[in-house]
Amino acid sequence: MSDSEVISIIAVLKAKPGKIDALKQALQALLLPTRREPGNIEYALFQLRDTPDVFYVRESWHGQAGLDEHIALPHFQAFILQMNDLLAEPLRLDYLTPIAPKITAEAPCRVGATPVMSHSLRYLCYDACTQIKQNNMPRER
Repeated sequence: MSDSEVISIIAVLKAKPGKIDALKQALQALLLPTRREPGNIEYALFQLRDTPDVFYVRESWHGQAGLDEHIALPHFQAFILQMNDLLAEPLRLDYLTPIAPKITAEAPCRVGATPVMSHSLRYLCYDACTQIKQNNMPRER
């Protein structure tokens, strides 16, 4: 993985009994300083509606360097010092792999789009887009 790749993670944190509010406050304290970090793309906090002792943090970073910088910063280090007191189980980090939409003959690309697709489908899309341009047909919006 290169540092130019985006790293997306779901962090799962389960509060100890009686520590839900304290964990929520500690996580809320991370939101603004983390969102200001140059390597951060997204940092969003969620509490499960039906299991309120479980929190998810959805985060994305500009490469491993952005994530490493985040971990080393004082506001995150302060959170790490609180984890043993707040968490009922170890922090779980689920790394995500993005999946692009599938381009098919039934859902061709739009004029000017350059999706990644198979060789034969690329020509099908090119032909359809060329016909639209040549016949001055309105483009799909």
